[in-house]
Amino acid sequence: SRLALTKARQIAPLNTDHSANLARLYRTWGSLSSGQQQAQRLNQALTYYAEATSLSPHNAQLFNEYGQTYVALGQAAEAQKQAEQAAADYNDAMAKYQQSLTLDQKFETTYLLMGELAMQRKNWTEAKSAYEKALTVNPRSAQAYSALGYIDTQLGDQTAAMQAYEKAVELSPRNFANRKNLAIIYQQLGMYT
Repeated sequence: SRLALTKARQIAPLNTDHSANLARLYRTWGSLSSGQQQAQRLNQALTYYAEATSLSPHNAQLFNEYGQTYVALGQAAEAQKQAEQAAADYNDAMAKYQQSLTLDQKFETTYLLMGELAMQRKNWTEAKSAYEKALTVNPRSAQAYSALGYIDTQLGDQTAAMQAYEKAVELSPRNFANRKNLAIIYQQLGMYT
C-alpha cells in the first residue's frame, strides 16, 4: 500500500488524496504498532497530514484526522508514562479540532471527537459542553446522548444520566450498552420495576 500511494503522490503531488491516504496508512499502521515504531509511524502520519492540510486548508475532516493522530500519540506517551508529552499531544489534538471548527461549525464529528478527548482526560465539564454542541448540530445523535449519560453519571447527576440514556435508547433501541447503562441508573434510583 505504501509503495502504491507513494508512487501516486509522485505522479500527482498536488492531489490531496495521495498525501491524505499516506497519512491514514501511517496512522493505522502506527496504531497497530508498539514502542518506537509506533511513534515513528504516527509522526510520519503527522507529516503527511501537514502536507494534506496545506494542499486542502479548508477540509475539516482532514483536521479531525490530524487531531486523532495526536490523540494516538498521546495515548502512546501515556502508556510509556510520559505524562507531559501526552498532555502536549492532547493539546495539539484539541488545537486541530478547533481548526476544524473554524472551517465548519456544523460538523458533528468534530464535537464528538472533542467530547471523547475531554472524557479521556476526565474533563467532564468540557466533555459535556462538546456533546451538547453535537446535539445542537444533530439532535438525533444517540452517540452524544450515550456519552452525556456517562458524563452525568461521573458528575453525580443520576436523573440527567437517566434522561440521556433514555434518549439514547429511543434513538438506538438495539444498542445493548445503552440499555444496560439505563438499567444500572434505574437501579441506582430505586426504579426496580
